[in-house]
Amino acid sequence: KWYPYDESVKVPLIISQPEEFQSGRKDDQHLASGLDIMPTMCDLAGIPSPPHLAGHSLRPILENKTTTWREFVAAETQLVGRMLRTEQYKYVKYPNDPIEQLFDMKADPWEMVNLFDQPKYADTIEAHRKLLAGWEASLSPVEPSPIFPLKHFSDKA
Repeated sequence: KWYPYDESVKVPLIISQPEEFQSGRKDDQHLASGLDIMPTMCDLAGIPSPPHLAGHSLRPILENKTTTWREFVAAETQLVGRMLRTEQYKYVKYPNDPIEQLFDMKADPWEMVNLFDQPKYADTIEAHRKLLAGWEASLSPVEPSPIFPLKHFSDKA
């Protein structure tokens, strides 16, 4: 994602399996991430997810079951920026930038008013900073895949 605003990061996810899930149901209560797609597909296929995945299976939500769900989702923007979304707020931070952003997504869904400078939100900002720091600390580096020379794709065996 290039920008942390909902027009960029909020992408609808549509799953259709009429024989399994209620048709026409919309869930806007649970914070989901693109990282949830693979664990969901593995769960629906009846196979275990790879252990390093950060996402969660959406199956309980698809089945309309009561479930304990995550407190936030996080995303990277422009390779270095971080966006953290909780039920009510969106927090955005770029390294070496003194300006942080906090939006009340219920009162200001278009993200027009940055609450960062308002003292009454100091505790909310600090709580979001801690959530973001915890998320960053939980990340595990993944070694890049080896690059295959193009000749491997054109060789005839």
